[in-house]
Amino acid sequence: MSNHRKVTVLGAGLAGMSSAAELARSAVDVTVLERDPVVGGLAKSLHRNGYTVDLGPHRFHGEPGVVQHFHDLMGENLVENKRKSRIWMMNRFFFYPLRVENVLMQLPRTILLKILVDYVTARVRQRLNPKPDNSFEDWVTHRFGKTLYTIFFDVYTEKTWGLPCKQISSDWASQRISLLSLGDVIKKTLQPKQKPQPRTYVSSFSYPKHGGVGAICGRYREQVEGSGGKVVTGVRLEKVKTDGKRVTSIAYQNGDLREVDTPGHVISSIPPQALLDLLDPAPPAEILAHAAKLQHRSLVFVYVVLKKECLTDDHWIYIPEKSRLLNRISEAKNFSHDNAPEGHTAVCAEITCILGDEIWSADDQWLGERVITELADMGFMKKKDAVDTFVHREPQGYPVYEIGYREHLKALQEHLGSYENLLVIGRQGLFRYNNMDHSVTMGQRAAHTVLGRIEDFQGVAASGDYFD
Repeated sequence: MSNHRKVTVLGAGLAGMSSAAELARSAVDVTVLERDPVVGGLAKSLHRNGYTVDLGPHRFHGEPGVVQHFHDLMGENLVENKRKSRIWMMNRFFFYPLRVENVLMQLPRTILLKILVDYVTARVRQRLNPKPDNSFEDWVTHRFGKTLYTIFFDVYTEKTWGLPCKQISSDWASQRISLLSLGDVIKKTLQPKQKPQPRTYVSSFSYPKHGGVGAICGRYREQVEGSGGKVVTGVRLEKVKTDGKRVTSIAYQNGDLREVDTPGHVISSIPPQALLDLLDPAPPAEILAHAAKLQHRSLVFVYVVLKKECLTDDHWIYIPEKSRLLNRISEAKNFSHDNAPEGHTAVCAEITCILGDEIWSADDQWLGERVITELADMGFMKKKDAVDTFVHREPQGYPVYEIGYREHLKALQEHLGSYENLLVIGRQGLFRYNNMDHSVTMGQRAAHTVLGRIEDFQGVAASGDYFD
């Protein structure tokens, strides 16, 4: 691609910032435009009264090349962790990923027998009369049987997405559940060092020692600005003008100033629906109709500050119980001890909801009290341990893989792909539930493409073996 010496990047998450840093190193005039007051997107960190917290748990791992890049980027500001994550249900813990010996010890024998019978029945039926995986429920029950599906997958998935599992695309399972059968679980339990391992079973990961996960995009910002580029936060995008073939200019409000960029190329990591709304002239009505069909689950993060050294030694815990408002808890101090003062910790409780619903609009104090009550009811803490709460909301959290979403997404991607100087990347931009290393790789590949070395940046994390 030619005329690449002026690039505007929309969105300052990992994909946008890694692309900007790569371009800035190559002496490209790059400007990053970000709606939030800080960089990082969903991988930003919040800092409050000596505590550093993230938007849920984040861990960096992946292919050797991107891991080496991450270590080069962060230098000595890194700690290495051995992941510990569990599931809390039936008033007991189960390791995640599932471990056979743990399941055998924790579940009653009657349930274990039913799991085995259902599993064998499901596998035999699929072998004799294969049925398509039309939904998430189909995918899991065909491989694990109905009982295991009901216990470990059904409730949490419906809580997270707000949809019956019959309405959720099987893409969600194929991308996020690395193992194909109960036999794989057994093999990985008995031979945990077998290579190659599914990403679900990767136990070691890196994390910034200081500054939370947001320190990653912070370093990218330093690189961009150190090479003469600009990172402008707190902006409001107004228009992305096109001539039908190319993006010609981008207008945005920066404080009291209205500014206009005229880039040679645009790299967008913002949600495709938002980008389409900005286009001038507007896209055809049928494209906007497809965009309206793609939905995100919103996220409410409730943080509870505790006067105790730690809540648990887990990095995160899933809560697949219908009676609980919270979906998952994580503890930033277990990722890096520097994230909280001695003798104190901060716990993040994630709650999924619909933008504007009663949970999204709930009073912060009520949310804090509700989470404290639930954590105390589950025996994790005493109410008197809590000394403060605060809340953070994100409107676009998880892309919803409702059955039929592929058709709508394809229409959007084809329209956006028709602009020859527009590259769409990232978790938000591609409506793809990918991992941190994928976003970084996409950003780097998009930058290389702008520089003339054409690389498949949208192919990253497009198949199941990429996922965690």
